[in-house]
Amino acid sequence: MLTFRDTNPEDSELIYQLMYDFYRTDAVCHPAPKEVLDRTISAATDPNNTAMRGVLVYDGDEVVGYMMLTSFFSGEVGGLTVMVEQVYVSANARGKGVGRQMMAWLKEAYPQAYRFQLEVNHDNPTAIHVYEKADFTWLPYRSMIFDTDLC
Repeated sequence: MLTFRDTNPEDSELIYQLMYDFYRTDAVCHPAPKEVLDRTISAATDPNNTAMRGVLVYDGDEVVGYMMLTSFFSGEVGGLTVMVEQVYVSANARGKGVGRQMMAWLKEAYPQAYRFQLEVNHDNPTAIHVYEKADFTWLPYRSMIFDTDLC
């Protein structure tokens, strides 16, 4: 049975390694600069930060994954949307139902959410299968972004 724990500042090195591994999978389209990882880890491990929640996933004493979560009010659903910014299952834990259990935990952890949203690389059919099994469906939108020069 998996357990889930919010991250704290002592987890920074561990999270960095997990994120480093995540950004070298087919889950993402491009690597992230170290400065971006540092800012994300800082936000996710700060107990006073309400914008980003980092969650470590354990199988016994072994860390088998993590999630980075943020939430916002969506006028489209008239309530809370939980955005799964990152979800990662370590290579040695894949194919064992960890992703499915992470999606189930997410729904239990946020019973007040009207929507759960995530982005998935179209070149990652394994993740797409996990999300579809967890009842995620496709939005017909295309995302547009404007990155400031702070990125």
